[in-house]
Amino acid sequence: MRIFSENEKKFIELLAGRVVARAAGLGAGADERFWEIIEGTLSGKPVKLQKQFKVFLIVIKILSFLRFGRIFERLGASQQEVILHFLQDGPIVIFRKGFWGLKALIFMGYYGRQKIGPEIHYTPSKRGNEMLKP
Repeated sequence: MRIFSENEKKFIELLAGRVVARAAGLGAGADERFWEIIEGTLSGKPVKLQKQFKVFLIVIKILSFLRFGRIFERLGASQQEVILHFLQDGPIVIFRKGFWGLKALIFMGYYGRQKIGPEIHYTPSKRGNEMLKP
């Protein structure tokens, strides 16, 4: 189920910290569940889509270099925000789709971990929908 290299994982962890501020602490040795969710989700997708996702990670670095003369990892926070804002809201549809796919995976990986629930004050009822009935 291993899809990403260690360098790709480090880059995704950096992106996760920019997309979900609370995820900035993932860093070295990110929660294994984070990767199980992300790689588990992508492993169920066609290999072509997995490769497209990896190419999108490279595109982020190339765009950063074209715009600022440095790859994303070497940019300051404000410059990283410029790149991410362009990907999310810019005029190029395929970049927007790629960014929203990346963002969805990061959200799934981060918020899908069971241990995050109490940290964000999410305490679902074990009785489920019974709580909704009058």
